Amino acid sequence: MAASSTGARQRGGLALLIWLAGPLFELAGVLLIYAGMPDVVEDVGFSSPVTQVMVLAVLVVTVGGALLAWRGVTGTARWVVAAALFVAAGLTAALGLAFITGGILAVFTILMLHSALSIAFVGRAVLRSSASEGR
Repeated sequence: MAASSTGARQRGGLALLIWLAGPLFELAGVLLIYAGMPDVVEDVGFSSPVTQVMVLAVLVVTVGGALLAWRGVTGTARWVVAAALFVAAGLTAALGLAFITGGILAVFTILMLHSALSIAFVGRAVLRSSASEGR
């Protein structure tokens, strides 16, 4: 019984890492694009400083939420973290839709929508986590 419980925990941690990897690389790529090519991104829906701050905040919320999902969180904190992750997923999807108007950057729409989905799954993992898992 204990061995199967440990195996399930390890698989859950691996799944969480997989869901976290997409937003880490994709959102970091967006930050690099905004920092390295400001003339290319000037016609995207949000202004450059606002987008950079938003993407950085989404990254922090996503990493923090994944860590809390892995460690296990209960009570009101679980709902607050999950709500923050779902808001971050919505902001990421909005950024992805803004990239549609960005000409050559329209391919980033797919990456942002994938990141939004991954962040939502991290939020789901937070809702399903419990502190009794003891990681």
